[in-house]
Amino acid sequence: MESKKLSETASISSGVFVKAKSQNLGIEEPNVVYVQASDVKDGALDLRELKPNVCMTKEDQDKLDKHEHILEDGDVLLIAKGTPRAVVYKTDDEKLVAVASTAFVVIRISESDRDRVSSEYLCWWLNSSYARRFYQVSSAGVLPIKRLQDLEINIPTLEYQERFIKAVNAFKEQYLIKREMLEKERELGIAKLEELVGMYR
Repeated sequence: MESKKLSETASISSGVFVKAKSQNLGIEEPNVVYVQASDVKDGALDLRELKPNVCMTKEDQDKLDKHEHILEDGDVLLIAKGTPRAVVYKTDDEKLVAVASTAFVVIRISESDRDRVSSEYLCWWLNSSYARRFYQVSSAGVLPIKRLQDLEINIPTLEYQERFIKAVNAFKEQYLIKREMLEKERELGIAKLEELVGMYR
């Protein structure tokens, strides 16, 4: 199995700071999705729940695109503040324009490795116990990009990665179902206890 440093298989950049809706831009409605850490829920990023929330001129968008800050389908977003955790940015909407906030590190698999490394597998690796042991958060509570560049990644065949991620997703689905069932049982148990207490009024 091949092993490579993250910097050898992907570009790594920090998110950007974008001001809220500005005046005198000549833009009536927000036209860019500014992805923030609070948008990550249950370890995933659901773009169906996100709507454009900042205004940005075409000129400013082009500047960000030039420096590869406009998110692309398959980018991996790693929350670099607090406990690092990664999600995959997935979209089939070509008109959607989105940028990641400074809470994220944006990891984009290089063109030469896109037929060898899947975004989902890379995301899993970044969330693995191995990666968590590797991370060294600075005194400011932020994961240094220089540290992240040296993270070693085991790269099995793409076919193996796809089978592996399928198994991981099946496990997550079963876990969520069981968690929901346990929550319902907890609520039912509390309701029964409250009924018992009511018997002695």
